[in-house]
Amino acid sequence: MSPEFWEQVQIVVDESLCLAAQDRAAFLDKACAGKLELKKEVDSLLAGAEEAVDFIEDPVFSLHTGRSADSAAEGRVGAYKIRHQVGSGGMGSVYLASRADDFEKSVAIKILKRGMDTDEIVRRFEHERQILANLDHPNISKLLDGGTTGDGLPYFVMERVEGEPIDRYCDDRKLSTRARLELFRKVCAAVHFAHQNLVVHRDLKPGNILVTEEGEPKLLDFGIAKLLESEKLSTQTPTIPLLTVAGTGPMTPPYASPEQVRGDAITTSSDVYSLGVLLFKLLTGHRPYRLRDHSMSGLFQAIQEEDPSKPSDAVLETDEHRFGNRTTAVTPESVSETRDGDPKTLRRRLAGDLDCIVLKALRKDPKDRYGSVEQLSEDIGRHLDGLPVLARQGTLAYQTAKFFRRHKTRMAMLGAALLTVLFGIGWGMSQNQAERERQLADRERQVSESLADLVERLRVLDPEAGEQPDFATNFQSELGQYVDDLKLAIILNDQASDLQDQGGLKTAEVLFREALRMKRRLLDVKHPSVIAGMHNLADLFQNQGSYDEAESIYLETLELSISVHGRESLVTATILNNLGILYQNTGELDTAERLSRESLEIRRRLLGPNSDEVGRALNNRAFLQHLRGDIAAAEADYSEALEIFRGLYGPDDGRVARVLRNLAPVLLAKGDSEAALVAAQTSLSIQHKSFKNWQIADVESVLGECLMALGRFDEAEPLLTNSYPVIEAQTGANARQTKEALARLERFKKARSAAVAAQ
Repeated sequence: MSPEFWEQVQIVVDESLCLAAQDRAAFLDKACAGKLELKKEVDSLLAGAEEAVDFIEDPVFSLHTGRSADSAAEGRVGAYKIRHQVGSGGMGSVYLASRADDFEKSVAIKILKRGMDTDEIVRRFEHERQILANLDHPNISKLLDGGTTGDGLPYFVMERVEGEPIDRYCDDRKLSTRARLELFRKVCAAVHFAHQNLVVHRDLKPGNILVTEEGEPKLLDFGIAKLLESEKLSTQTPTIPLLTVAGTGPMTPPYASPEQVRGDAITTSSDVYSLGVLLFKLLTGHRPYRLRDHSMSGLFQAIQEEDPSKPSDAVLETDEHRFGNRTTAVTPESVSETRDGDPKTLRRRLAGDLDCIVLKALRKDPKDRYGSVEQLSEDIGRHLDGLPVLARQGTLAYQTAKFFRRHKTRMAMLGAALLTVLFGIGWGMSQNQAERERQLADRERQVSESLADLVERLRVLDPEAGEQPDFATNFQSELGQYVDDLKLAIILNDQASDLQDQGGLKTAEVLFREALRMKRRLLDVKHPSVIAGMHNLADLFQNQGSYDEAESIYLETLELSISVHGRESLVTATILNNLGILYQNTGELDTAERLSRESLEIRRRLLGPNSDEVGRALNNRAFLQHLRGDIAAAEADYSEALEIFRGLYGPDDGRVARVLRNLAPVLLAKGDSEAALVAAQTSLSIQHKSFKNWQIADVESVLGECLMALGRFDEAEPLLTNSYPVIEAQTGANARQTKEALARLERFKKARSAAVAAQ
């Protein structure tokens, strides 16, 4: 049948699914009048769609028995002998087969249905087969072979996976919440690997994730994945129409993202959403939305418009799940007994971090979700390690509570020593249990205050640290009350990042070095946490203007990142970006431009065009374009970055302020001093809301230059003269920002002298 026929099928199915069930029959009679083949295909697809909304999730490659192969696949396919059919979907049928020669090997073969074998689809299958052959990962079912049957139908040959769907596997073994999360992270690793190879799965659900007896998940059915590099192989013929029909093709409606339901562009974020639905199911036994009816239109409306339940609330609900003609009651007791015991215990386990993690993955807008599957997995890892998660706001109370939960045992052992060293606080234990608990609470409060005081004293000392040779030694002596510990290294790293943002570069260096020392002692040199620690230290040296030290560490970090993460990864892209900034600062602009371009291209391929990472890369490239004198290109990149950040975070975000600060000099160079002044003033206004550090002085310096360009010397002078020493004191004399502020001040002095002489 022609592509035009399938396009007509798509239109009728789409319109049918938008109608109430009682109105659908009359519509179909009219739309398919006199077209028996059209009516037959539409009825078949609509039946499949209703099955999907009934939540049938049989795995494509699970081994059912008792079905005979259809006529299209009787006998042999290539080197394989068909044994029996194991499943059928909208595009193809799946068969269990074995090698027809003496080599015994069972496989699963997926054969395209008759009518789908257009030239374009065949080319697409061949292209996908080549890409999918590279998905060599222990948790991904391997693509073994492919070709065309004797009667011209394309097929895939996949490894046979014997296992249970992941939700059934977890429930049958009554896995705890922790065990489910650890298993889920393996799934995330497989999906992330696929994304790094530019493949989006688009149909993540329990039935496509089988878990073997050894407890290893296997991700199945990549034959319907989307390739990020090229969605269309031809512009002369329509793309596969069935790929966008709701409930068919590369989508199972209960696990589909809002953009899939709408038919919008698909990116890696769609898989993040589907993983969020899967995680919700694994943790709660429910799906995120309480449907008023089980129609396709009701489900689609919920996915696009309704807020999902909190997992901790869902486990206290009673619901009915439909599987074909079978209905199963899901109660708080039935859910909790296969997880963490009783309903209240399970609810407490899910409340807080896990609620926030799951709901962040399920955000309607792709840009509000995790930026990658890797970030989702890492946040779960932080939760399992007792660390603050990114999905929750980093309030002081939350961070402090996390600290004590993580370090309660060590605090019990080291608290007395720490408090004695810092403040001479004594410790005695009462024989009365209630008194002991009260004293423990008091002691934890005192330890929290002690740590806060230590950090505050470091902040105060920081500006004078350069004149104190024993600064680092004294700090390490006080820190020495703790033992080497990976979690402590993470705490130090986080504190260093905060101090760096606030201009405390000398103290931040001490903390970064100590954190990296601990990580190197406790972890392999290629561990991602060691690579991250090295990258942080290199960034710090660059901010201080210590470019030789920064370059050496960046190059070593880049080599390690490529060996661990691959060149096509966000970690590598970030290192390339920051190394490019270094070469930009040292005047090696051609090298800087090459690295900046590569970093931006990687981020766009992995994250789509409107992510935070892409906005940062555009901001950095625009700065480079300005240095190279391409004012139009710089303005265009800054404008695109502004659009991204405003769309993601709103108009008053610090990232918006930084881009506006950088845009102002470009507008000055363009000759638009009024627009430059507005950009600088807006940036400063936002900075005052968000920051209390040298970055405010940096924007004040830029604003002073804008006023100078307009001849408003009296207003410009205090901004330029007062900002320079603040920037120098907090970033160092060699930092780029310091040198730029000094250059502005010198230009101001010359311009004012010339103006006075001209009077």
